[in-house]
Amino acid sequence: MKELAKALLIVALLQVFSATGVADDADDVLVRADTKTVQAICRNWHVKILEGDLDLNLFRLSVPRGMSADEFATRLGPVASPNDSVELPDASPHPLLQQSTVALLDSAATTQLAQVGQSPLVFYYGSNVRQGYLEQTAAELTRVLKAHGASTGATVTVAVIDTGVDIFHPALMGALTPGYNFIQDSSDVTEAPLLQQSTVALLDGGANGLVPVQVNQSTVALLDQSTVALLDGIAVPPAYGHGTAVAGIIRLVAPNSRIMPLKAFGPDGRGEIYDIARAIRYAVERGARVINMSFSLPEDNKELNAAIEFAKSRGVFCASSTGNEGADLTVYPAKYAPVTGVTATDMKDVAAPFTNFGQSADVAAPGLGVITTFPGGTYALVSGTSFSTPFLSSGGALVISAKPSLDQSAVANMLETTGAAIDKLNPDRHLGKTRVDFVNALQLTARQ
Repeated sequence: MKELAKALLIVALLQVFSATGVADDADDVLVRADTKTVQAICRNWHVKILEGDLDLNLFRLSVPRGMSADEFATRLGPVASPNDSVELPDASPHPLLQQSTVALLDSAATTQLAQVGQSPLVFYYGSNVRQGYLEQTAAELTRVLKAHGASTGATVTVAVIDTGVDIFHPALMGALTPGYNFIQDSSDVTEAPLLQQSTVALLDGGANGLVPVQVNQSTVALLDQSTVALLDGIAVPPAYGHGTAVAGIIRLVAPNSRIMPLKAFGPDGRGEIYDIARAIRYAVERGARVINMSFSLPEDNKELNAAIEFAKSRGVFCASSTGNEGADLTVYPAKYAPVTGVTATDMKDVAAPFTNFGQSADVAAPGLGVITTFPGGTYALVSGTSFSTPFLSSGGALVISAKPSLDQSAVANMLETTGAAIDKLNPDRHLGKTRVDFVNALQLTARQ
């Protein structure tokens, strides 16, 4: 009855304040206030409620005609902020999935793909996974498997604010906990396979029956020739598979942690502060100790900052990517003090060519040619700061599992100060204090 009453109140508010004189474009603002205050704003400014969350007293309001969202938020004062749109840093237009567009990367990447395809399935904390996924260079560099002697992330929930997850992927099924879809306000967080055997034509070649397919600038899917192949002339959304890939890295590093998928981005890689802020608060209130945010925006946002501060007040460790423009840029939420900003390095601790650096950078992690899960029960070779970030969030799960009393700041210190020194290899780029090393981080944790 309580949920029904809330729904009816939202409907009533939407109907009452469908006033004329509202901006025609998609700009809107977020207002955090009680319903009486929101009603008064709508009457005084002749705007309407587009959406609302009564649990958080958070509402999306339209913008008066002739006024920008920034200007309206400024006029309303501390209760308001623009509902900025956010784009996943690795989302870029896909080529059509056609045989003519299939391209192998360099020889090292090709070798990695072949090794994963030829490697046997092995049992890994309740799931069958490819051995090449476990033994990849990024895992060896950060000493993932050795770290499991001290911690596997048990009892820790890692919330992943992203595009959703392939909940049927064999490597992930045993690790997922119920999440939420903030775009559609439903429990459906599935990132379903696009490639169905009944609709595809098989191709010849590939490494042991596997064909590497470049689906965007940072993801190469491994498609098993016996089950899936390429679709002719079908455009794939630019961020398709992003959330599944992020979740796969967390599963690799902290295999006994629980992954909470929170869908706040569409397959085009775009989301809004309204959904992201709700997702952060949802994660904290449902017991997540770690939040992975593989996204960034160029400007501060009050509502996003408030959500991060709420997470900090509960001791939640937050990790965020610094972006992929290859520049010295300040981005959010990585720049916020309670958030660990993550940059990307290659397998020799040199800055990845795309990684941002500078004031938003706190620590580095492998982010070039990482092997992880991809929708349809497949694996992918991925690159981007989006995929460096889950190394940190899952590292946070390892540390918290080993010592649950640590707060956000202490967890960040364990990870940021115990890794490999990389300054001399990157004299012109500040990538953070170190490149993360999980064994060292856990050794320091044990001494606390």
